[in-house]
Amino acid sequence: MLIFLGGPGSGKGTQARFLSKFDNFKIFSVGELLRLEISGKTDIGKKIEQTINQGEFASTQIIMDLFKKHVNQERVILDGFPRNLEQANALENFFTENNFFDEKKLLVIDFLVSNELLTNRLMHRKICKICDASLQENEIVCSFCGNESEDAYKRSDDNDLVIKKRIKKFEDETFILKEFYKKKKLYEAIDAEADPKLVYNQIRSCIVARNLL
Repeated sequence: MLIFLGGPGSGKGTQARFLSKFDNFKIFSVGELLRLEISGKTDIGKKIEQTINQGEFASTQIIMDLFKKHVNQERVILDGFPRNLEQANALENFFTENNFFDEKKLLVIDFLVSNELLTNRLMHRKICKICDASLQENEIVCSFCGNESEDAYKRSDDNDLVIKKRIKKFEDETFILKEFYKKKKLYEAIDAEADPKLVYNQIRSCIVARNLL
């Protein structure tokens, strides 16, 4: 199991798609699943729509409910979860109580990107309507599904005020989380400012070194 840490716009979703396509990893993307719940007007969606649009994060209980609903295998990428120590402890307790997972098969990968670049990426990205992949404004075709990018849309929370709030909240909450996983020797940091293919190679090298493929 892989845990992807990184600020909004750090490329976690793009790399998760690469690993899903080439290495048969299942993706548990908190952001995408929550947006599906919102668009489907489910009970969970109704509870968190306003919270998400304001740049806040869903509660640990809601995310754990989604986790239990969607995750049933070890070769999975957790994108955007856990986000803080509370969520990490909730995940660890779930594993212990359900005898579900060997922690030795866990790897935490931290996507290192400057705040300036994160902001620039988010301000100039759009989302593919077909596969939900992130695209930059100058991309004509989605590199994942081949759909014409003129059908792509801007996320409502990709504005300067909300972006700054999301990045600050991410930094505040994940500092302790990083230390938590470093002490467990489960943490690896990568240069996520590089070309996406080079980032993928970095991640894959980490996975291979841990015998997770």
